[in-house]
Amino acid sequence: MLDVDFIFKDDLQLADCIEEKKLQSMYYCYDKYSPALYGMICRMTNNKHVAEECLTATFLKSWNEIAAFP
Repeated sequence: MLDVDFIFKDDLQLADCIEEKKLQSMYYCYDKYSPALYGMICRMTNNKHVAEECLTATFLKSWNEIAAFP
């Protein structure tokens, strides 16, 4: 799914690319952070379906509202 030419030196550059709506940056972000986030949400909710919904909502909100984050 990821383009191997898309390499981010740090998370600030990654956030900048997401803000610029570069789709590959969101794929990279999802691949990098979703396993840990999903695990945390599963432990908090004790419900895999709810965890999947929360994870999806989190990444969708990040994509749509990245400019609002400090």
